[in-house]
Amino acid sequence: MLPRPSRDELRKLAETNPQSLVDWMKRQDPGHLTYAAEILGELSPDKDLARRELLPLASHKSALVREGAVYGLSNFLGDNEVRECLSRLSRSDPSPSVREAAEDALDLEGQDGGG
Repeated sequence: MLPRPSRDELRKLAETNPQSLVDWMKRQDPGHLTYAAEILGELSPDKDLARRELLPLASHKSALVREGAVYGLSNFLGDNEVRECLSRLSRSDPSPSVREAAEDALDLEGQDGGG
């Protein structure tokens, strides 16, 4: 695999081989990890894998990565643990952008009946 796949390559990995994307994510800097987290949540056919990998990223030291995790997790609003995580982030994350992203994700739940 390329060390820095394009966005299209990341999207294809998420759709066809999500475990390879997860493996790649574990070796990346925050800038690359952020987009990969968003894509994993959006496109992975293995929803359990995506959810399992995204929840810990919501506690990453980088606000950029936490925000990407929020966007990825917004695809799992029907899951209690995800909703609790997003609620916690919306109330207490030190980054305003992460709090806002989490609030927006939770607002989506109200609009579409829970994801």
